[in-house]
Amino acid sequence: MTANRPPTAVPPTSGKRLPAPLRVPTPLRPLAAEEVADHFELLVVTQQDDVVVSVRGEIDVGTAPLLWDALEEAIRTATPRVVIDLHDTAFVDSAALTIFARAFKRLRHQGAELVLRSPRANARKVLQISGLDQLFTIET
Repeated sequence: MTANRPPTAVPPTSGKRLPAPLRVPTPLRPLAAEEVADHFELLVVTQQDDVVVSVRGEIDVGTAPLLWDALEEAIRTATPRVVIDLHDTAFVDSAALTIFARAFKRLRHQGAELVLRSPRANARKVLQISGLDQLFTIET
């Protein structure tokens, strides 16, 4: 006795695949708090004498080069301070610490200062464990 199959069904042994159903794109919407970690955005602005690099999302091995590119451009402007705003940064790893240290060295060589602004609790902990909280200026 053979089971009745719908006309579009293909027997599993045939090796054929049915086309996937079409997906209609959804309009863009603001990110919810739990989704911030899934996205990475940079915003670089000049405020008075500071260049502020705001980071949204995670700074890890995949996004650290993007942050470095923005910081390198900020360092070239030779302002007295470069501020990395970490208020919307959900996660930092060793790649982020490497970028911070690299920027710190370049800025110090120019007589400028690196400031980390508003790091979240998890970022503060990473900075404390590494001892870098003693090296950088941290604004709350």
